Amino acid sequence: MEKNTETNPEWSLLGTVASEVEAHVLRGLLKAHGMPVHLEAESASQLFGITNGALGGVRIYVPKGMLKEAEALLAADVSDEEAEGDSQEAPPT
Repeated sequence: MEKNTETNPEWSLLGTVASEVEAHVLRGLLKAHGMPVHLEAESASQLFGITNGALGGVRIYVPKGMLKEAEALLAADVSDEEAEGDSQEAPPT
């Protein structure tokens, strides 16, 4: 795998998240569905340990041929979470 995924035609950018925690959660979800994942942090965040804000950010890459599948998986996961939130009963008053 070429080190710089931005210039490697075999990897496609799935998205960018604000924190390494969020990136690792999404990587776990994608890997659980058999998708290879590459995370690439902004150089400033690696140098200074900053993972949020303007200097932070983590790019998530998947193989080019799996991009649509990865997008659909993340969209389905978000829909499932929203449905679970809607079906929870309100706490008693």
